[in-house]
Amino acid sequence: MFLNAEVWAVASDLDGWFFWATIGLFLGLATLFAVLRVPRELGSLATFDTWEVVGERVAGTPAQELVGDPRSPHVPTPKLSRREWGNVGLSLLFTEAIQVALVAAGMFLFLLVFGLLTVTPSIQSLWTGLSGDELEIITDFDLGGREIVFTWELLKVCAFLASFSVLYFTVYLLTDPTYRKEFLAELLDDFRVSFAVRAVYRNAIAQSASPGVSPASEPPGSGSV
Repeated sequence: MFLNAEVWAVASDLDGWFFWATIGLFLGLATLFAVLRVPRELGSLATFDTWEVVGERVAGTPAQELVGDPRSPHVPTPKLSRREWGNVGLSLLFTEAIQVALVAAGMFLFLLVFGLLTVTPSIQSLWTGLSGDELEIITDFDLGGREIVFTWELLKVCAFLASFSVLYFTVYLLTDPTYRKEFLAELLDDFRVSFAVRAVYRNAIAQSASPGVSPASEPPGSGSV
């Protein structure tokens, strides 16, 4: 898309708040998609099929000693309170946002350097429909005997495509198995361990408070993760 005349024409024609509104549209859609995926993500992370799975998740943690018999009947995972749900949801969104921001920043820098080296002012004029005098030059310098011209048009195209990559990468990050394995697998495993540890401690607290209550009858409720 970077070496596409239509993209340069569209980006160069966006002035003032239209440009920033377009950038905001991409970022807003990416954020909305990520937020809408949070309930599904947390639901899959906080639910365990068997108590044995919980025991496997807490192996190597202090909660391991409180698991008891891993062959016990399935213990329902205690529901998250609103405060806990918001805390975990924000943690997940923030971590995902850092990864997306790093990808977008890397894309922006790559396109900027690539554009400075390859897309000359004459090519920019051809693609944008602007004359050489109409190009907004930010700065220019000599590099190895070649004049490098940094224009506002180049900057806008880089920002336009970098913001689009935020939306593109966010969708793939949360839906494509390959992307999830590459970028989110370790993060999601950490969250699963946290939920398993929480289930074990909540179960231990319930049994301590009511010695006659079996693990399977633990009432869901509020509590800290």
